[in-house]
This record gives sequence, structure tokens and C-alpha cells, in this order.
Amino acid sequence: MRFRHTGAPVLLVAASVCACQKADPRPGPEVPVPVAAVAPAAPKGPDVSADYRGLEDCWRTCGSSAQYITATGGARVTVWKAAAEQGSAEGMILYARCLQEGAGVAKDLPAAVAWYRRAVDLGSAAAVRGLALCHLQGDGVVKDTSEGVRWLRKAAALGSGDAMCDLGGCYHAGIGVARDDDEAARWAHKGADLGCAAAMRNLGICYIKGQGVAKDPAEGQKWLRKSAELGNTEAMCVLGLCHINGEGVAKDPGEAVKWFRKAAEGGNAQAMCSLALCLLQGAGVTRDAVAGVTWYRRAADLGHAGAMYDLGLCYFDGEGVPRDAAESVKWFLKAAQLGDAQAKAFLAQLRTP
Repeated sequence: MRFRHTGAPVLLVAASVCACQKADPRPGPEVPVPVAAVAPAAPKGPDVSADYRGLEDCWRTCGSSAQYITATGGARVTVWKAAAEQGSAEGMILYARCLQEGAGVAKDLPAAVAWYRRAVDLGSAAAVRGLALCHLQGDGVVKDTSEGVRWLRKAAALGSGDAMCDLGGCYHAGIGVARDDDEAARWAHKGADLGCAAAMRNLGICYIKGQGVAKDPAEGQKWLRKSAELGNTEAMCVLGLCHINGEGVAKDPGEAVKWFRKAAEGGNAQAMCSLALCLLQGAGVTRDAVAGVTWYRRAADLGHAGAMYDLGLCYFDGEGVPRDAAESVKWFLKAAQLGDAQAKAFLAQLRTP
């Protein structure tokens, strides 16, 4: 069998910042937006506060609000638009996200930016952050990472822990600023202290890897668990990887599977891949190739290129499914179209006489 473990415990920058590189189309923004608005204007018109909290909860759980928008956008977009038009900052952000993703409405990035700007004028830190991420990703504006960082600083100054997390991600990856692990850890700590689950996750990894802080695996585990307790599935996935690799904890495949499963059930495509691999190999769990394929398929359906590649391998080798060369090539092609290097190499090998 030729499987790859599509994940490693490296410092994860904020999902929203990762999105500007368009590397992983799973739930995540990855297009952007916001979690905590600081002193938003009083809502007018339809009350969309419950929807906005739902969007926040989805962000905290999956590192993105994409799933929430997709699930509710078609039914609620008219309500959100009405709230936006009547002066609700929360409505403006919700409607901007719909326009940004084309959920329930035609995709219109310039219009999304315009709505973010209107919410910014009402004092919403979440909108400031959303606008920052538009600049980082080039959504509706000319891509300008330095300008994106400038807006992130504004959101952080307004008290957005999520913007602080994003700034840490920018410093870690050298996006819009010079790469600086010390600054990355500092901003992650600031965001974590304000309750940002993604920042807690990043801070935990900083301590485990000794990046920007003195290496302290126990402290790293503490922050990862805090993040996981808030529902952050990426932290759960990292905890699983720590138990696989023995980073900060004793190696324990069974405990790893527990965390992978929890994250996978929360919608994390990467965790689905890790759980699938454990099931296929019988690592920490009774071997069950059929269940492994099921999890790969779920991750592939979320747009995870690595899962598509591994699903193609399952069909190629007849692992958990009947051997089917045509079906395997179909999945290799899907993965290759998303830029997966291993899928491209495998297809090239198949074409070689």
C-alpha cells in the first residue's frame, strides 16, 4: 500500500491566513471572516444575532465559517441582506460572507468588500478583520499583504483576539511582514489570553516545538487542550498527531485515534484523513479498511486533495473497495487538479509505457 500521512505537527497559522495561499480548500478560508466583534452597532431591522453566533461557533470549531454559511446561506441570505440594509453590522458581515463565497447569492467580491467597509464604519472589529483578510487574499481588492497586516493591527487594537491570532500567523509565515517566530508566539499568546481558540492552538504548538518560546511540551499540551475544549478541531487533530509522534506526551495510538475521531466528527477534513489512515493500518484501532475509505471519501467531498489521492490509491489497490482502475484515475485527476504533487506523479507513472 502507498499511503501518506497527510498531516504533521508543525506550527499552524490561523486558518484564515493560510487561505490566502489557497493551499487547502477544506472548511476554511478558507475565506475569511470574523469571530468576535467588539462593540458592534446595535442591530436594526431583523435580529440576526443568533445567526452571527452560529457563524462564530462554526469558526471556533472548524477554523472557518464556510460550513455555516453553506448550510444556512440559501435560506437566510435574504434576512441577512435586509438586516445589512437596515444598519446591522452583524447583518453586513453575514451578507458579506455570502457574497464572498457565492452562498445563496451570486458571488460578488467587490460588493463583499463594500459591506465590510460599511460595517467597519460602524465600529465592528470583526469587519476590520474581514477587510484585512480580503487584502491578504486579494478578494475584491488588489492583493496587498502589507495592507492586510495594517488592517489586522487595527482589528487587534480594537481587541480582536482573532486578529491577534492572524498577526501571529503572518509573522510565522512571513506574510506582509518579515518572518519572526518571537512575534508570532507573542501575538498567539495575546490572542489566547483573550479566549481565541485558534490562538491557543498555535501557542500550544509554539511551546511543543520551541518556536518563539522556550520549549515546554507540558505547557503546549495545556494550551492545545484548552483550544480543543473550546471546540477547535484543528487543536484536536494536533493532539492526535502529538500522541502518534510522542511530542509532549507518550506515544499512544489509541489516544490519537480518539482525538482524530472527535475532530473528524466535528468536520475537520485533515482529521478525517488521519483517522482513515489509522483505520486502514489498524493503528490504535481495529483495522477496518471499509471505514477508512468512508472517512477518506468524506474528506474528499470537503475538497481535501490529499484525501482524493488516498481514495484513488484505495481504488487502485482494492483496499476497502473493489479494485477499480477507472475510479482510481478519476480521483487522482481530481487531486491533481487541486495541485497535489503525489497525484500528478502517480498519473505520470501510469502514463509511462
